Amino acid sequence: MILAGRIADGAAHLEVELPAAAADALARYAELIARWNARIRVVGPGDVRTIVDEHVVDALGFSRIVRRAAAPAWYDIGAGAGLPGLVLACLFPDVRFVLVEPVGKKSAFMHHAATTLGLTNVEVLTTRIELLPAGGPAAALSRATFAPDEWFERARELVGPGGQVVVALGHADAPALRARAEAVDSYALPSNHARRTNLLLRA
Repeated sequence: MILAGRIADGAAHLEVELPAAAADALARYAELIARWNARIRVVGPGDVRTIVDEHVVDALGFSRIVRRAAAPAWYDIGAGAGLPGLVLACLFPDVRFVLVEPVGKKSAFMHHAATTLGLTNVEVLTTRIELLPAGGPAAALSRATFAPDEWFERARELVGPGGQVVVALGHADAPALRARAEAVDSYALPSNHARRTNLLLRA
């Protein structure tokens, strides 16, 4: 499958170990996004190759620091179309991912995608971070929902003392967070060479 090969090439560039079955699942996921996007926009405009390069492979980058954290369960807050949560669920079948998204059409897509791909390690919640009950996963990430400092403050309340938080810096920087991070992971995306930096912090 051409898309699976493209995803595998992106993973290799990022030094992410990607089993063939996961690459196939992610190719199907990209096709699902493209199909839904034609009717109900769940990501920005673009063909399926753009979806692979700008969304799926980008989301794969999170797996580097998620693997290092080794948490048994994660929140993905503001999950949108499942980026990165559904991508990570394909890669880590033994890890539970709770995908939180307040927009109904996007959470409906994630339900559909998880069912279609047979992902039994995924739970989708149509709600906001402020309304989540206590007792959920003790690790959280978010691709681009909040500014870094705001995200860390919200996430540390969610996961509780000792919990783990991944902060995606994107184009921003957060020197205070960087200084207290347990791990700093930086890399460039293969398609456009955009720089990414993810921090792993304790709440």
